[in-house]
Amino acid sequence: MVTASATAASPRPRVYVAEDSKAQRRIYEAFLREDFEVVLFEDGSALFDAVKERFPDLIISDLEMPVMDGLELTRRLKGDPATRPLPVILLTAGDGRSVSSCLDAGADDFLKKPVHADELAARARSCARAF
Repeated sequence: MVTASATAASPRPRVYVAEDSKAQRRIYEAFLREDFEVVLFEDGSALFDAVKERFPDLIISDLEMPVMDGLELTRRLKGDPATRPLPVILLTAGDGRSVSSCLDAGADDFLKKPVHADELAARARSCARAF
């Protein structure tokens, strides 16, 4: 499943969001749509395939998902010289080991769930600017 909250002609930065929970996807879209064109994916594999077609300005992914989790997605993106520069923010409800795993996989930032709207939007803007 892929949905976009803006038209292709949007001048706003494009963010790809991978989250297996439909409710959470909609919440993150609401948090980000003021500043970004938001494209939603049900898992990391679908997002990874979309990156091959068009690079986003930022990737936000849940850590734990079926098919391809956020760690594997990040490892694949950061392991390829073409996609290595893409900024990745991982979201986790886990403990400190999850946070260190996010950074070890190459994530540029992470947030612990529950995610607050202002913090997610601010970190997304910061990572997208750096790219």
